[in-house]
Amino acid sequence: MQKKNADTESVAEAKHIYGYDTEEFKKLFSYRKGNKLIPYKNEASIARQYRKMENKPRYWDHFDEEIEEGE
Repeated sequence: MQKKNADTESVAEAKHIYGYDTEEFKKLFSYRKGNKLIPYKNEASIARQYRKMENKPRYWDHFDEEIEEGE
């Protein structure tokens, strides 16, 4: 529950700062698959990327692993 609450807060901050439906948000919170940029779909991935950008990691964030979603 603590992780989910922290992720929800981080996503809310990211949406507030970068605007949810902007190209900048889509560019910053996505991953590359071949030549395509695929936006993150779940809160945990967006929150992890936001905390990485802001240098505010949580103990459960693993930045050494690249995130690729199959959703």
